Amino acid sequence: MSEENISLESLKNPEKSVSFEVEEVHEIEETHLEYKKRLNKKVSDFTDEEKAHYNKLAGRNKRKNDKVEEINKKNEEEDRLENEKKVNMYNQLFVLKQKFPDNTGEIHIDKDMSLKVLEEKKSLILQIITTKNSENVVFETLL
Repeated sequence: MSEENISLESLKNPEKSVSFEVEEVHEIEETHLEYKKRLNKKVSDFTDEEKAHYNKLAGRNKRKNDKVEEINKKNEEEDRLENEKKVNMYNQLFVLKQKFPDNTGEIHIDKDMSLKVLEEKKSLILQIITTKNSENVVFETLL
């Protein structure tokens, strides 16, 4: 980078252009194992500064791995709960279709449907059952 004195006059003068060079600094993320390999010595032979840096890198790597593992476990748990909800919803729909076959026979349900679709089908089936059987319920209640 060239060092030029920049004055107010030079900034006002459009003929003379001022340029700045910017150097980008990239920090290379190296693991504790790469650091050990780069130093080419045993951990027991490290100086206090080298050992502190090595432990810092090892801790960072462990936290990163723990975070990835925690996210994976959380995703697996969410998938399992979603699957249980889907199976439960499918079973409820199957039972409703068995109990009320005349009104719900045209509605197709499948185990591979998403939970949202199954919930919409359940809402539809309940609405059909309620509409078709409301007269009977009112009549029986009046008797």
